[in-house]
Amino acid sequence: QFPGDPSTAFILLDLAALKEDEEMLLRSFNSMDAWVGGDPLLNVMIASILSTFGSKESAMAVLNAAGDGHLGTMDAHDIALVLTLESRDHTATLRHLGTLTESYGVEFEDRTALDGWKEFSESDQFAEWEERQ
Repeated sequence: QFPGDPSTAFILLDLAALKEDEEMLLRSFNSMDAWVGGDPLLNVMIASILSTFGSKESAMAVLNAAGDGHLGTMDAHDIALVLTLESRDHTATLRHLGTLTESYGVEFEDRTALDGWKEFSESDQFAEWEERQ
């Protein structure tokens, strides 16, 4: 009834998430992103949903499109940390760990449960992070 209505893309985000339809989710995200002129929190939300689909590469691409400087919430850095650990991007993991611990006061009790932590703990970036603690 309302062709071209930008709110349709927002409604389709929910449907795509429920159906676990990555293609629909990304189409709706791209429409919403163009309509609002970019919103880093929308990127974080979509990256989180993609992560639950198991689409780690797509999630990282969407998250990276927001840029680190725009990840202004603890939740955004938490999602980024999980994704960078899983993708074995140790430099980015170090950056997000630093932000979470230094800016938000997060204390990690059992890090070994995180996918990718073992590999990170054997990296030069981990040694750098340990020195900061």
